[in-house]
Amino acid sequence: MLQSLKQKSLKSRIPILLILGVAAIALIVVVAPFLLGLITGPKAFDPYEVDDVTNLKGMYVEADLDTLVDYYAETVESQEYHKDKTVAREYILPIYTEDEVYYVGVEVKADKIDDAEAVLDDTIRMLDDEDGNYEWDGSLLSVRGTFCEMDSETKGLYQDYLDYLELDAEDEARFLPLVLKDKNIGGLYASAMVPLGIALVVVLICFVYILVRALTGGYQKQIKAYISKSMDPEGTEHALDLFYEDTPVEDKHLRMDRSWLLYDDNTQPFLLAGRDIAWAYQNLTRQKMYGIITVSKSYSVHICSVSEDRRDREHVIPVRNEAAAQELLGKLNRLYPDAAYGYTPEIAREYNEDPDAFLRKVQAARRAEGETAATTAE
Repeated sequence: MLQSLKQKSLKSRIPILLILGVAAIALIVVVAPFLLGLITGPKAFDPYEVDDVTNLKGMYVEADLDTLVDYYAETVESQEYHKDKTVAREYILPIYTEDEVYYVGVEVKADKIDDAEAVLDDTIRMLDDEDGNYEWDGSLLSVRGTFCEMDSETKGLYQDYLDYLELDAEDEARFLPLVLKDKNIGGLYASAMVPLGIALVVVLICFVYILVRALTGGYQKQIKAYISKSMDPEGTEHALDLFYEDTPVEDKHLRMDRSWLLYDDNTQPFLLAGRDIAWAYQNLTRQKMYGIITVSKSYSVHICSVSEDRRDREHVIPVRNEAAAQELLGKLNRLYPDAAYGYTPEIAREYNEDPDAFLRKVQAARRAEGETAATTAE
């Protein structure tokens, strides 16, 4: 029986395992370039010695830039009652191959904008120098980041800048839609990596937990505990094997005869001996909107035992509606007539105070009812 239940648990969890597996693979694909770049480190990049501009996309590099010709976009943070704050700016960087000069973007965050502006000012002085007196003032912009393709919004701003320059098609083609993003590894910033990394760890933990629990029979914990606590665990397990094979399923996951009741919903299965069932009742749960409007109802049958710890002795079987709940309670009453049925605050109080004493009281009342009925028949 336990092996069959274990296989059912594993089979029922295949869909969620597939979902978690796909999610884990997707997250790994996203974060892999970041981790690879972090492990291998950036490549030294010299904008004056570029072999092939077609290989730039995705490269993680570090460079000291001494030339920027202008900026074409900036990101501004605006808050009510506060002065607008520039949090990032994108400059144009010339890069040189053996035969041509190309241009790409460079995105720098607020903490390096002053360095970028110093390099830009120095470049303007160099370009405006007419008498040959220009000397480099030592301004540098140090960046470590990844060449990424511009998003649609950035491309629009980039194109607006090129339209303003009124370049011909040949010159415009040398402005590549790439931006070197400082502090970016494999297309991700460290700030984005933290939640993605946490999400990946959570998904992997859930995947492993569910898989291991299903393979090791963790979902049958209550049933295994019940067998191990019996006076003859081996004999009890054999008897349960026969019960499982010979007893048909009542409704979905429910099997029961006078000796045993087994509910296996593949999530929280439970097993009770018929003699341990002390009380069963119907429960209605209403879901309300704003605490007023009932939007849904769910019915269940609660079965309470005397053989388990206080926190584990009440078990729940969901049912479709009230009629199904009453039908199930009727079957329970016929199979386990010594238990109490129906809910009252008095029954709940007595059961919670002492389940064993409660069951003995109910059994005594049933015997008295039987003796009275027999006397009346005579």
